[in-house]
Amino acid sequence: MVDLLGRTGHLDDACSIIKEMSMEPDIVIWMALLSACRTQRNFDLGEVATGKIKHLGSGDYLLLSNFYCSVNKWDIAERVRDTMKKNGIRKYRGKSWIEMAGAIHQFKAGDVSHLEREAIYKVLEGLIQRAKMEGFSPAVELVLVDVSDEEKEENLNYQ
Repeated sequence: MVDLLGRTGHLDDACSIIKEMSMEPDIVIWMALLSACRTQRNFDLGEVATGKIKHLGSGDYLLLSNFYCSVNKWDIAERVRDTMKKNGIRKYRGKSWIEMAGAIHQFKAGDVSHLEREAIYKVLEGLIQRAKMEGFSPAVELVLVDVSDEEKEENLNYQ
C-alpha cells in the first residue's frame, strides 16, 4: 500500500499507513517510500526515509543516488556514487534483446559493437517514431543526469 499510495502522489496517506503499522517498518517499506519521494520529488520526506534506512546494499545506493538526482542535489548524489565506488559496488548496464529474421540479438545499453547495429538501430528508430505518432512522449525528467532535454531523450531512446 505504501508503494501504491506513493506512486499516485498520496505521500501523506503512505506515511499514515507506516505510522499505524503494528510492527516496525522494515527496509522494504522505507525503500518504497523513498522511491515514491524520488518520483514525487519530495526532498524532505525522502530525507526522513533515508534516515530510516540502516543497511545499504547496491540497489539501495542506486535508489538513494537517483533520489538525490531527482531533487537536483547533485553533490549529495555524487557522494553516494563515490561511496559505491569505494565499497566496490557497481551498477550494471541494462540489456536489450531484439529479434530479427528469427534470430535473437542481445546488446547492452550504449553498445555499438554489434555486427547488425545499423539494422537494429533502424528498427529501433522506427519503433520510436511509431510510439511518438501514437502520442508517447518520453519522461525526460526520469533521466537523472544534468544534461539538456534533447540529450535526456537520446539517453532514453538509445542508452
